[in-house]
Order: sequence, then structure tokens, then C-alpha cells
Amino acid sequence: MGKSLNNFITLKQAFAGEHERLTKAYDPLAIRQLILTSHYRSPLDFSDAALSAAQSGFDKISQAVTAVRKQMVQAIEGEVDEKVTAQLQQLKEKFEAAMDDDLNTAVALSVIFELARLASKSLATTAQTLRAIDDLFTRLGRKVLGIVKDEYERQNMADAIKRYELAIGGFIELRNDARIQKDFALADRIREILGSVGIVLEDKPDRTTWRLG
Repeated sequence: MGKSLNNFITLKQAFAGEHERLTKAYDPLAIRQLILTSHYRSPLDFSDAALSAAQSGFDKISQAVTAVRKQMVQAIEGEVDEKVTAQLQQLKEKFEAAMDDDLNTAVALSVIFELARLASKSLATTAQTLRAIDDLFTRLGRKVLGIVKDEYERQNMADAIKRYELAIGGFIELRNDARIQKDFALADRIREILGSVGIVLEDKPDRTTWRLG
């Protein structure tokens, strides 16, 4: 393994997806989740396919947590479902047994997936039951394994802003190409389209910048 051989991937490259062996960027917590799938004494397959599978699994857990928290706000008040409570206790005990077994994070992680499946089947329940589910997600998934976030709304907003900025950058690049080709009609049309949604382009000697008008 060496830099000249280009046979390694840094975390920064994985987060940005900027490596010839990567097909996309990966969430830092998805990479953490990949690490948890293997025992700390065992080798880890750190490949694009493995990262993609970890990202998919991370997304499923994230979607389950988000659904519980969203439903929790509008669910009816009532007693905690005893059947769900018993299942939560079983999952908690299974998780603790795995961690006590020489930090068997692979089994512990599988418990979080079981919790996600239970959560998905228990959305039509009381707010108190959903709080109990979310509490276990927090205790096991966030405080112990660190793969469940405190909040997803802000992250979703940050991702949306990033996509928004990339889209504007794409329009600016297309407009610059049109100007180079002397297709000024297209360049003016792109400016008009962006202007219609409140984006003002400013042409400078070395580059084109934008701002909200």
C-alpha cells in the first residue's frame, strides 16, 4: 500500500466521493457503520461495494428513526404498548449481550436493524410507545454505536442547500460555455431563468458569481 500505487482511500476522499475507486460520496456515519459490521480483531473489506451496502443500511436506519420521530409528534396519547415494550427489552438485552461478548459490534448492529423493523411496524401506535422506541434508538444507536443522529432535519437542509448550490454552479458553467461559443441568446436565457427565481449573476473578469436578489 502506498500513495504512488493509489491503492488506498482516505476518509476525506470517502466523505467527498473523490477517488477513482468510489462511485459516490458516503456519509461519515455510514462509514462508521461499515466499521461496526466487522469485529475489531478481523480484517475489514473497505471497498466501494461495502461502503455502498453500509450507506444503504445506514439510510434504512435513518429513515426508521425519522419516521418514528415524525409520527411521535402527531400520535395520540395513551399507554405504552406492552407487547412492544417486551420486544424492546429483548432487543436491549440482546444488544448488551453482544457488547459484553468482546465488543461484538456486528451482532449489536444487527439489533439496531431489528429495532428499525420493529419501529416500521409500530408507527400506528401511541406517542408513549413511539417515545420508548426512540429512546432505545438513542441509547443504543447514538450513545453506544454512534450511528443515530440527534437531528436529521438540519442535515437534510444542509444536503438540500448543497444540491441547490451545485445546480446553480451547473447553470453558470453552461452559461459560460454558451458565451465562449458566442451563443449569447442561450446565455441571456439562462440569466433570465435564474433571475426568475431570485438568483442574480454577476460577471467578473475572472469568474461569474451569484447572489440572492
